[in-house]
Amino acid sequence: MMKGSGRPRTRMTKPQKIDHFRETGKLTDVNFLVGKDGLTASFQAHKLILACWSPVLEEMFCQSDQISDPIRVPDISKEGFQNLIEFLYGQNIYLTNLKIAVETYKTALKFKVKELMTQTELFICKEVTPDTVLKILQIAIKLKMRFVQEKCVSVIENHADRILSSDDFAKIPRSIFDTLLKLKLNASEMQILYAVHRWKNNNPC
Repeated sequence: MMKGSGRPRTRMTKPQKIDHFRETGKLTDVNFLVGKDGLTASFQAHKLILACWSPVLEEMFCQSDQISDPIRVPDISKEGFQNLIEFLYGQNIYLTNLKIAVETYKTALKFKVKELMTQTELFICKEVTPDTVLKILQIAIKLKMRFVQEKCVSVIENHADRILSSDDFAKIPRSIFDTLLKLKLNASEMQILYAVHRWKNNNPC
């Protein structure tokens, strides 16, 4: 028997093969057009893979007899949806900055992919510092990020003197201002009173 002289082929794992099918369009049966007009991107995928992870997509695919082609998703970013697709196909996702992480969380929240929501929250928690905490807290409250909110509270309480004297503190909305005053702030009474006075001067009723 003649032996082959070529190099042995590298075998793909099942997740790699499935993702290869997606990238090449093999056996895909659903298309998405994601993003606002002028900033859209198209994605092809397999309904079965997506439905296994997302109860929202499972219901959409199983109960709707008339699904548009492509499915239009204008309220999330193409970067967030790209990370969602990569995650559902077992690939690594890249949260390179806070903006991408927030967009990815919004997408995971929309489609109720809890594992990706948790992974994204853990990344955002690492971005919480005394300099970023007020901005991130507002995002966390709006999107109901429980882990991120807890991290923000801890940073605010432990670094209250620095945060209360920051320019960002004077610009926070009333709801965040009221939330902060209920915390156990590691600051003197004088620092807190001065911060309140400064905030009220910047936010006249």
